[in-house]
Amino acid sequence: MRKRNNRHYSIYIAWILLLLCLITGLKSGLEKNAAGKKESYPGISIQSRWEELWKTVSSKDREEESESKDKTPEKDVDSQRNIRVLIMTDGYQQIVHREVEISAAGGLRIEKKDGLEETAGNEKIKITKEDTGFQNGKIRIQAIDGGEITVSSIRRGYGNPSYAGTLDLYATSEGVVMVNELPLENYLCKVVPSEMPVCISGISGSCE
Repeated sequence: MRKRNNRHYSIYIAWILLLLCLITGLKSGLEKNAAGKKESYPGISIQSRWEELWKTVSSKDREEESESKDKTPEKDVDSQRNIRVLIMTDGYQQIVHREVEISAAGGLRIEKKDGLEETAGNEKIKITKEDTGFQNGKIRIQAIDGGEITVSSIRRGYGNPSYAGTLDLYATSEGVVMVNELPLENYLCKVVPSEMPVCISGISGSCE
């Protein structure tokens, strides 16, 4: 009788150990699966992407400013009080544009690393990240007559938006980032609520 009981106990212990092994294996498998999903689908918010892209844009601007610091005279404080505004895509969904199509009534002046280009009035041009004019830098665009630049690759509720001042384009691995720089007074006169000001030059600490 005692031998039979001992045998039953041994069977029970064996089953318990087997169940523990199965539970441990399942738990380990679930943890690995969850970790794999987490690595495959990282959560990246628009805010974090914007911060990363803006750091890249700011570093490029600082490099260009340091290169031209000795070549250009110091600007008046009032002329430095500009605001830089990040221009987003249709529906304000993305920061990066697949392509940028622009024009101006009086033509465009396009400043690239390899020189200046000008377009005729109302002539539309397209710029993508593959444009050789970037050359690890930015492309700066102004209206020749000082007017506004129309971005026909963007649609707003009222149509294609137009921007005063200059447009700075930066190439990224995903596309083109577009930043509008204009005097603060002009911006306040024509505020576009959906655009995000990234910094205001001339105000201590705002662009650092």
